Amino acid sequence: TTIYGKVNVSWQSADEGEYNELELRNNASRLGFKGTEDLGNGLTAIYQLETGVNFDDNGNFSKRNTFIGLKGNFGTVRAGYFDTPTKSAQGKVDLFNDMEGDIATTLTTNDVRATNSVAYTTPSSSPVAVNVQVVNKEADDANTGVSVSGTYTGGGLYVAIGYDQDVNSDDSNALRAVGIYTNGSVQLGLLAEQSEAGDDDAENGFLASALVNLNDTWALKAQYGTSDIKYVDGKSLSVGADYKLAKNFKLQGYITQNEGGDTIDNTYVGVGAELKF
Repeated sequence: TTIYGKVNVSWQSADEGEYNELELRNNASRLGFKGTEDLGNGLTAIYQLETGVNFDDNGNFSKRNTFIGLKGNFGTVRAGYFDTPTKSAQGKVDLFNDMEGDIATTLTTNDVRATNSVAYTTPSSSPVAVNVQVVNKEADDANTGVSVSGTYTGGGLYVAIGYDQDVNSDDSNALRAVGIYTNGSVQLGLLAEQSEAGDDDAENGFLASALVNLNDTWALKAQYGTSDIKYVDGKSLSVGADYKLAKNFKLQGYITQNEGGDTIDNTYVGVGAELKF
């Protein structure tokens, strides 16, 4: 069994209209246990138990990706509670993931971590991967959700398409396309998404991001997104810098401006630290 985790905490000035304060923010810190068990005949049992740890308030725990599965030449089957293929399709396009600039804050409602799920992933030996997840709603008259994705990784290019049907809610669907190009020290990313619920018109969202590694320690990053999926006229702009002190430890600084509808017009300026183990 491997013990792993991440501690990511930032100290920020939060301007949220009438609320304008300094605050400590926990950015999806987590603790997990994972491992494998050789079953013979080319089969391996896999398992993971992961919980979120809240460092800024009272240390409460929260549920994260947790599953048991079976891996072999046929691919991997998992059962439990984990990110959908459409959510995972974003790859590393969101450079402010888990922070105020996360796409889930103002741009999308389709970053779903689904309960009661069974998923299949094709073998990892190919640059092309297909992922299928069935979300069992376990409620009367509720539609079973399905999330699928296809990804390609190779030659500095990552391309993914994800589609959800009845995952976020009954009679809803979402289509997400992602492209990331990496050349040396530069990474450029694009995300496009369309989401529809019930009889409402389909809404669209877009994100562009850029990362430049100046050297082994300094990196500059920025991203901008606009979307009507979560809020009318949702917008998010973030710029930041990372300073890596070790392979698993970095300092970070950022400015984020989020807008959405008539209620969201927030600005955040912060510094933080991240330790992975």
